[in-house]
Amino acid sequence: MGAASPLIESIFTQPQDTLVALCKHSQASHVVQKLLNSPTATVPNRRRLLNALKGRFVELSLDTVASHIVDACWGSPMNYRQSIAEELLRAEPQMRESYSGRAVWRNWNMDKYKTRKQQWFQLAKEEATATLEGKPVERKKTAIQMAMERHAAQKKSGFTTGANATNESKRHATAALDMKSGGEKKRRVE
Repeated sequence: MGAASPLIESIFTQPQDTLVALCKHSQASHVVQKLLNSPTATVPNRRRLLNALKGRFVELSLDTVASHIVDACWGSPMNYRQSIAEELLRAEPQMRESYSGRAVWRNWNMDKYKTRKQQWFQLAKEEATATLEGKPVERKKTAIQMAMERHAAQKKSGFTTGANATNESKRHATAALDMKSGGEKKRRVE
């Protein structure tokens, strides 16, 4: 186990309330997070930590610091992942009212878990397989994320047509639309 063994054992001997307080502490939470997602962390230690936090994942999700630990639990074995997802689902109203709760809800794809569990399990399985193979995990973007990116790109290039657009950007927008519709407008000869 190495030099970190006394620290790990010290964390596991703490009562659940103390462990939750460590998860909510801005510096100590990094140690707990490393126990979950460090390449050198052992599977038995991860399981011990997940078992010690069982029943408190909603509370951790609602805390701005501890919510990162819940996100780190996504890489857990499927039976733990499903148990955490069920715990989060039972507290959906609380999760949706909190900023950090909404972030955890989104990162855990809880809407998909709630309505299309088979797709949620498939997504989790694909990500676990990619992680084991050392491939980077890429999540598919939602329609709103793609629309926001398109809008940002258009805004960056000066292609705006709204009320705050300058006359020059409106001319660029009109010219772009004209080109898209089949060519330039015919100029009137005077």
